[in-house]
Amino acid sequence: MKKRYTYKLRPGKTAQRSLIQQYSACRWVWNQCVEAFNKYEPTGQAFLMKQVTAWRKEHEWLSDQPVVPQQQVVRDFILAKKAFFDKIRKAPRFKSKKKSRPSLNYTARGFRITDSGRLKLAGNIVIPVVWSRDLPEDPGSVRVFRDSCGDWWASFVVEVQQDPKPRDNDGRIGIDWGVKTPATGSRPGFDMGYTPRAKSNAKNLVKYQRRMARLKAKQDWENYCKAKKKKAKLERRVKRQRKEQSRKWAQHVARNNKIVAMEDFKPKFLSKKKNMAKKSADIAIGIVKRELISACQIFGSDLYVIDPRYTTMDCSNCGTRAKSKLDLGVRTFQCSTCNIVLDRDVNAARNMLLRAGFNPTVDEDLNPASLSGCR
Repeated sequence: MKKRYTYKLRPGKTAQRSLIQQYSACRWVWNQCVEAFNKYEPTGQAFLMKQVTAWRKEHEWLSDQPVVPQQQVVRDFILAKKAFFDKIRKAPRFKSKKKSRPSLNYTARGFRITDSGRLKLAGNIVIPVVWSRDLPEDPGSVRVFRDSCGDWWASFVVEVQQDPKPRDNDGRIGIDWGVKTPATGSRPGFDMGYTPRAKSNAKNLVKYQRRMARLKAKQDWENYCKAKKKKAKLERRVKRQRKEQSRKWAQHVARNNKIVAMEDFKPKFLSKKKNMAKKSADIAIGIVKRELISACQIFGSDLYVIDPRYTTMDCSNCGTRAKSKLDLGVRTFQCSTCNIVLDRDVNAARNMLLRAGFNPTVDEDLNPASLSGCR
């Protein structure tokens, strides 16, 4: 299993200039690939690799930079193109010099860790690393990038061989994604609430946004940049809080359940609705799903991804389907046949487990205490 280990870098001014120069060359290669794609020209991997060699012969400033990250740009472009044709992402787009943030990928032959613990990259760039924890194995690749706060990071990919951790219980759980509650379990004790301090963080973000708008109108660019950096730091802290909460909740679910039936939900329609766009951003279902998949691998739980169609309309007790679709404002499901009354999200979560081929009522007595910080 591959895992990422991220560490902070402390590059000097010379190293930062060299990294930005390498990124500028990689950005140019990426834009050339996108231009060829938009013009319906050949964009196969072998063809583009030959084009990189030809471009390096044609442009001296391009050949002055290492070839390893430029070749990796071609591989990343091929993956982006495949994701577009598989309808997972939008088409590859041009990277702006002003708006895009530096990001460089190096394979094993493009970097090494020195005896003194520094990261040496292709192009003879040596950067001190803040080793917050040890790497379990030698990394196979590394991604060096700069975040919105201006800090540099190195993300190493390591192949880890580990046995599944022991579970506390071998229960069964269905998971339904939602808006009022980000994740609802088919049994009590597994619901995931919103991030702690979400309201205060939202107020502070609005405060910085308004301050930036006032300073921009006054053309006070020095204080505008300070406010922008504070806003970026707050956004980074919010993102970390979401990820940490998602990880704790996901491990709580996987530790207590051998069978996990998860809704294959894509919240695109929420972002299109006027009242749901902010809620959809606050939930960050994509982060929660990734953490749940990772936790199931760690604890050896069986994960089932279920088609969510009609899970809200079907009765999880008798299977009767409602005649009309429930509005989002209706939070209770009542069956017209067996008269059972359930929370609409709990009913949908129970249907996830039913569609995976398991009885949702078997483990109703197996309810561990809720994990603190998840509600």
